[in-house]
Amino acid sequence: MAFQNSQRQSTYVFRYDSSAITFLNGKNTGRAGVIDLRGPGNEPLKTTNLERTFIDVVVRPRYAGGIGEVRKAFRQAKNRISVPEIARLLKTMKYTYPYHQALGFLLQNAGVPEDQLAPLKNSPIRFKFYLDYGMRHPAYNPVWKLYYPRDLSQQRC
Repeated sequence: MAFQNSQRQSTYVFRYDSSAITFLNGKNTGRAGVIDLRGPGNEPLKTTNLERTFIDVVVRPRYAGGIGEVRKAFRQAKNRISVPEIARLLKTMKYTYPYHQALGFLLQNAGVPEDQLAPLKNSPIRFKFYLDYGMRHPAYNPVWKLYYPRDLSQQRC
């Protein structure tokens, strides 16, 4: 039932020039997947690694422009993503929902080879799950037991 309606939205949205900046209260993860980087002025920054970012956008796709944009990002980054790192982070983060199914589906759809998907496929797939919120008349992928927007099926799902 949680996925029948629209995704919850943060009320902390601020505008700066043509940008919208959204502050989120995230799950307490013990800083899983957080890395140190240097900004353009050599200032220290904390950010999430690529794998943690992909988990976050699958959990709340609207913050990344919607599931279509998330799908495009997976395709663009497919050769830089570590599936074992995604599986490790998911285990650390202890989500109630089976996000490994959504991540596996998107990685497979992006063209990641089957043998590389093993860390996600080896996790139990007990329940049917949803790729996005508020979908009407979704398509179904029996391998990942996942409902997804039908319009994604027109492009290699």
